[in-house]
Amino acid sequence: MKTPKNPFPLSGYFGPDYFCDRIEETNRLISNAENGVNTTLISLRRMGKSGLIHHTFHSISENSEQKCVYVDLFFTQNQKEFINVLASSLVQTFPQTTKWGKAIMGFLQKLRPTFSFDPLTNLPQVSLSEAPGNQVEESLSATLRFLDEQDFGLVVALDEFQQIVQYPEKNTEALLRTLIQNLKNVRFIFSGSSKSVLTEMFNSSKRPFFSSTNSMLLGPIDTSLYHDFIFNHFKANKQNIDSEAIHWILETAQVHTFYVQALCNRLFSEKHKHISLEVAQVSAYRRVKEEEAKFSQYRSMLTDNQWKLILALGKDDKVYQTNSKHFLQNSRLYSSSVVNRGLESLKAADLVYDEFDNIGRYHRL
Repeated sequence: MKTPKNPFPLSGYFGPDYFCDRIEETNRLISNAENGVNTTLISLRRMGKSGLIHHTFHSISENSEQKCVYVDLFFTQNQKEFINVLASSLVQTFPQTTKWGKAIMGFLQKLRPTFSFDPLTNLPQVSLSEAPGNQVEESLSATLRFLDEQDFGLVVALDEFQQIVQYPEKNTEALLRTLIQNLKNVRFIFSGSSKSVLTEMFNSSKRPFFSSTNSMLLGPIDTSLYHDFIFNHFKANKQNIDSEAIHWILETAQVHTFYVQALCNRLFSEKHKHISLEVAQVSAYRRVKEEEAKFSQYRSMLTDNQWKLILALGKDDKVYQTNSKHFLQNSRLYSSSVVNRGLESLKAADLVYDEFDNIGRYHRL
């Protein structure tokens, strides 16, 4: 596994030395896989769920005979693209030179595939021949049966699983539930960043996947552990960073994994010998200024009422009562119904999210 030039990578998995904590979550995912339990993993975008999956897979490959496959469904739009991505992930995970890679290729040949290489990643891609909907379902069924018939356990992560709700084939949930419930040697991690959609999919008694998995909600990393992780990586590279600066980074980024990594990545790349609070703040300001065009684009995409609402939410770390007199006046919307409609629109666009603590439910940007 390659060593990153920057110890705070923003994408990819580079091994446990560059992965902070998540010991409890990793052990839980491993235990579920070993004991025949499927898992639903939900987190905010960029909170580190994909990294956690890859870290878990690394641990499994080091200590178990189970094999693992990661499938990203984010860009899929229908069942045919689903099985194409699944087949491509299998080919990428198990090279044709290996025993099982040869078995996969032998099986896929029956589905009349076309092989190509991604022009950006140079990874192999598989596209099955055009077929009516029922043949796509048969191909998916045959693929899952093939995986289940192998002489080892397999863990399949279907990332951004909520995407299947958008498929034109409205039977996708029921089809997958029917196929998956009959598998004996394949366990699944259904992960995604749309909390409301995934919660409805797995917790509503009216949906096919109701009560079929163990649910995990991925929260922030413990601040003391993250502090030591950051300090030690700077120290190992002969850069000194004040604890005050680390605490400010964690607080400003709300311990959101990607934003913490982004700030630390930038500070490291600037090659400061000593990083004080002021140095960290100046670096963060420059980082935000670079995103100014993106923020301006958000403004043009929102209605005036949505913009007023997002400004009001941004003034506080947490907002518990969006229908209170204080908040309605602060937002200059003055109407609970307008605020409620705006919240639903902003949540659907992943610009606002709901969370709970020991006080109750709150909203946050």
